[in-house]
Amino acid sequence: MYSNILTFSKKKHNKFWLFYFLYVILQNNKEVMLRENLTIIIPHKNERAVLFTTLTYIQEQKSINGTKVIIADKSDEPHSLFYINMLKNEGKKLFPFLEIIIIEGGYPADARHKGATFLETMPDKTKYILFLDADMYLKDDMLLENMIIRNYGRFDLMTATYTTDKGYNRYYRIFDYFQWFTAYIMRDPFAIGGFQLFDRRAYWKIGGYDATHLVGEDYMLCKKVDASRFYVYRTDGCYTSARRLQNKGVWYMFKLMMRSWWNRKNPEFFKNDQDYWN
Repeated sequence: MYSNILTFSKKKHNKFWLFYFLYVILQNNKEVMLRENLTIIIPHKNERAVLFTTLTYIQEQKSINGTKVIIADKSDEPHSLFYINMLKNEGKKLFPFLEIIIIEGGYPADARHKGATFLETMPDKTKYILFLDADMYLKDDMLLENMIIRNYGRFDLMTATYTTDKGYNRYYRIFDYFQWFTAYIMRDPFAIGGFQLFDRRAYWKIGGYDATHLVGEDYMLCKKVDASRFYVYRTDGCYTSARRLQNKGVWYMFKLMMRSWWNRKNPEFFKNDQDYWN
């Protein structure tokens, strides 16, 4: 009887270790998959410590170890330059799970395109590019893994729903309906530039960002995407500040969105910043 118990215990013990090693292998494969298939590009200008908060949330993402983060920087004020220099000198120490690369930036369209162009010069080009604004906090630590691994190869462009500061969330929920209507009824996709997960080849196939566009550059790019390959990932784990609505006003942002749609066939409209950057 005792020998049977011993045999049974050994079998249970062996099964435990077998499942444990399989789990470790799967976890390592997921890390490799994310690292080898995702590059994050952040346009940046004068964000100060906000950028560090964004990088902290990125580093806390599951399976993120070794992922490249290209920061296209155009800072020109001392506090922000202090943080950029800190990243240049101590980036690996501060964010050990990320491979941070800093390049010359510009306005958002220019900065994002420079980041994508820089990636093309690297030997280990990734399948996906995530254009992420410097004030976009990925509070759901499974967000990128769920979006990429579970939907691998199924999309050209995927975006996420946002949450923001109390009192302003309702405007983003209104935008959700607008986004759904334009993408799935009018077949005219739109993803805000703050979070755009592109298949790299699809990005280049449609020509990439036009660096001459100073406003509405995200809309002008998205409208070239095949609507059947565009998806919106519903989540509460992607937060951005309400500063755009606070600084410019809700009415201004609404008018800009409608004017952009009205001028969607007039590229010259987007080469004027429409007072957005003042």
